[in-house]
Amino acid sequence: MPDADSGSVLPQPPAEDGHDSDTSAFTDAGQRACACGEFRCLWRNVLSEVDDHLLSRFAGTCQGCAAPRAYAFTLPLP
Repeated sequence: MPDADSGSVLPQPPAEDGHDSDTSAFTDAGQRACACGEFRCLWRNVLSEVDDHLLSRFAGTCQGCAAPRAYAFTLPLP
């Protein structure tokens, strides 16, 4: 799941605040339904350091309609 400049075809959503761990961010992403109403998705996760925080990015394909899904969350540095 590289950055947009490296040719990734996955969506690059804006980062959301409000999580203190990668587990909390994953729980949030997993509870969000796709536009088709499906919750199931095989997520991939990448953690990277950006400025003064971690960025946790999740991307996958909806198991109901095959739409690409992606979320990004900022996390505090340890």
